[in-house]
This record gives sequence, C-alpha cells and structure tokens, in this order.
Amino acid sequence: MPCRALGSNNFSGTLPTELGDLFKLEQINIDSSGLGGEIPSTFANLRNMRIM
Repeated sequence: MPCRALGSNNFSGTLPTELGDLFKLEQINIDSSGLGGEIPSTFANLRNMRIM
C-alpha cells in the first residue's frame, strides 16, 4: 500500500498541489507537519486515497 509520511517536520507553507499528481497514493500522514491552508483542489485526483 503506497504511503507517504510528512508528519512531525518543521515545514511551513501550504500543502503542495503536486501531491494531487500522485494518483496511486493510498495513505498520507501530514499531522504535526507545520503545513497549513486549504486542501488543494488537485487532491480530487487521489482516487485511491484511503487514509489521510
């Protein structure tokens, strides 16, 4: 199951719209990442997303 973890980092800014290009992505962990803002509209491309 493809998974990406961005949690527990000192990032700043917003979620990258390019994450929506990872159409096979099934899980993403962004808690405590320091990222903020709205979820990009490109996330609608994440048809296999199960856990966010």
